[in-house]
Amino acid sequence: FGFEQNLDHKDQHALETSSHNCCNYSVYSYYDYYCSFIWFYVLTSAFPVLVCDDSLIARKQVVRFFKSHDDFVVSQAQNGQEALDLLRQQEFGLLCLDLTMPVMDGLGVLANLKAENIHLHTVIISADIQPEMKQRVADYGVLGFIEKPFKDDAFSSLLHKFGIR
Repeated sequence: FGFEQNLDHKDQHALETSSHNCCNYSVYSYYDYYCSFIWFYVLTSAFPVLVCDDSLIARKQVVRFFKSHDDFVVSQAQNGQEALDLLRQQEFGLLCLDLTMPVMDGLGVLANLKAENIHLHTVIISADIQPEMKQRVADYGVLGFIEKPFKDDAFSSLLHKFGIR
């Protein structure tokens, strides 16, 4: 994926030999990519997060969660099209995505990410809690589904489960 080439020798060695490293460098899967991406940012800088929601209040809640931790840098998008534009310009480690938005909804974003082969952790934060919708987004490989109103402890638990926090 190329980012390993940007590491200095010491960080490259730590990435390859860490007892916490879950990656197999001979064959990359999506899981391997995620592990590599997380370890790259653990070793080098803050973890980049994109929060996409049309509600300013909802975005502020999620951003406040990340700003309370020094190891995240947060960008924001008001709709799915803005999120896709940002995702095409730079790499993010995590996308926090609402489903119901103008211009392009969350399902549209997920479909475009898949079509464009853009890989990143995605967490859905939505009030649309219907089982059918949860299954539809699960089919895109999202990490989890957090119901609105946003609760710090549920979100923190989900991120911790996947080694993001």
